[in-house]
Amino acid sequence: MKRSNRLIILIGILLAVVAFVGVLILGSGGGGTGGGGATPPPTVKVVTSKVDIALGTVVSADMLSTKDENSDLVPVNAVTEPKSIVGVPVRQTVYAGQVMQTSMFSAAGVSSSVEILKNLEPGFRAMAVQVDQVTGVGTIIQPGDRVDVVIAFEDTDAKFPVVAEGPTTREGVPLQDVRNFKVIDDTLNNTSIKVLVQNSKVLGTLLPPPPEQTGQQASPAPESSSGEVALTGQQQIVILQLTAQQVELVRFAQLDGNLSLVLRATGDKDAPPDVTTGITLFELVEKWGVLPGNLTIQVPPPPK
Repeated sequence: MKRSNRLIILIGILLAVVAFVGVLILGSGGGGTGGGGATPPPTVKVVTSKVDIALGTVVSADMLSTKDENSDLVPVNAVTEPKSIVGVPVRQTVYAGQVMQTSMFSAAGVSSSVEILKNLEPGFRAMAVQVDQVTGVGTIIQPGDRVDVVIAFEDTDAKFPVVAEGPTTREGVPLQDVRNFKVIDDTLNNTSIKVLVQNSKVLGTLLPPPPEQTGQQASPAPESSSGEVALTGQQQIVILQLTAQQVELVRFAQLDGNLSLVLRATGDKDAPPDVTTGITLFELVEKWGVLPGNLTIQVPPPPK
């Protein structure tokens, strides 16, 4: 009899525990979809990439799709309208399924080795050139852009003097014939301009760090009277994709000439190279119709 009473008591305790656990589950919302359940987070429509998009590729509508994403998982700069990025080149490689973000379409002036090597095509080299606001299109060049490299020799560089050979002299011990040359026209304009490399892909850009402050607050960039920002000497390092031969050409331009970069249209990725003549003063006069200066002599009027 006593054993039966104990069994009844144990069963009662077990039922009480089960009932208590059930009450807890129902109270926490786990008992169904009825009132008291947690509200799921809202969803947001975001734009995603259907395919891999290479650096510098201009985005088209057929590369994009949209989906509803949990708002807690959406990046703060996610693109929500496909039309807002159609026709714009990406500044980094984008992979299929990625949520499109506004940061993919602008570069902050810092490129990593991983990004450079990932976008460097086989058989090419990555080479850095330094430009400024004038020689580098205002330092607005960004990864994925296409540029041409231009070399210039200024007249003051004296790279192409016009010389004539004079009489041979006998000099030295033992005596030997020595050929003598002298500049015969040091006033000739020897400026020479030529496009060396065309349609080079920009792999990355680097902006130098701001100058160190010496206890004084940095002053803003000077502005012209029209309100536009004036020249500040801002430098930019642009990393180009070049062949081995192009590397030699660009290196020569860096050492013994003046190098500039010019920005090309985004649709020029597969454009063939243009044939150019290069420009000297002779070319300007003979082919482009630039009139050379003429000496004008003022003759006094005859006496009355």
